[in-house]
Parts: sequence; C-alpha cells; structure tokens
Amino acid sequence: MIFETDRLIVRELSMSDLPSFTKLEGNPDIVRYTNSNAATPAEAKDDLLNIIENYTKQRPDKLIWAAVNKETEAFIGTVALVPFDDTTLEIGYRILVEHWGRGYATELCPALIEYGLTFENISRIYAEADVRNSASIHILDRFMTFTKEIQNERLNCIDRHYEVVRREASVA
Repeated sequence: MIFETDRLIVRELSMSDLPSFTKLEGNPDIVRYTNSNAATPAEAKDDLLNIIENYTKQRPDKLIWAAVNKETEAFIGTVALVPFDDTTLEIGYRILVEHWGRGYATELCPALIEYGLTFENISRIYAEADVRNSASIHILDRFMTFTKEIQNERLNCIDRHYEVVRREASVA
C-alpha cells in the first residue's frame, strides 16, 4: 500500500489490473482532456508493463498507482506523481466512468498532495487541467492555488495551472 483515504487504497499496479487498466486507458471520455489518446488493448498492456517496471528504478520518471475500493477491492482508477523538476511533482488522476460522481477524485486529490509532499526534496506540487474539464477544475480549485491560465499550443486548448507549496501543505 502506498497510502489510503477513507474509502480507497492506493497501491502499485499489477498485471492482474490489466482488464480494468485497459478499460480506463482505452476510454476516449476519460483521456479526452489529457495529452494522450485512447489506448488500444496492446498499447494499454505495454503501458502497464512499463509502469510496473518503473517501480524498480532508483529514480523513476513517473509513478502511477491503482486506486481501489477498500471494501470491495474494485479498481476505481489511477493516480500519478510525475517529477516536473527536482523540487516539484505533478499530480494526476483518472477514474473509471462508472465511478464518476462518487467523490473519489475529490478524496484522492488532497491525499495525493500530502503524500507527494512527504518526499524530502519536494517543496511544490503542481497540476494543470484543460478548462473544459470542469470536474477536475472544481477539484483543483478546492485543494490547490490557481496560478495562471495559458494557451496549450500542442493540444490546442487553454490550461489552468495550480500549485501547492510546502508552506501551505495543509489541504484537508
């Protein structure tokens, strides 16, 4: 277990998660506002293998974990911490459509921020969201400080940027 919330456990992904992971990564509605396209089953399998391999690296380029229901052990989605620079981690989360509207991302976001700030060298947690992703904007507005809005030329959208710095780490 990496960390837990009231209803969820965040743990390392395993190959037993492949069916749910494929469903998550292959759904265009879930990845619509991200920098990736819906994955084919083969791409999802390769991605999952790379994520699992990344757990063994001394300095992983990103950490992606499973979020599962404590009671049922049902796969809810994934959360991520991605190094942005030496002192900053970017957070991310994806939730399976059938679990939307249950407050899981709202529950995971502050816990992910708090966990990210436990790393000694990390003083800042960063997030960005496409302005059209109203659900994520609502969550990030609640737990992080809005810093700027920029035109994302690569994705042809407007992104809102957020941060939490160590001095304001109490997000609950």
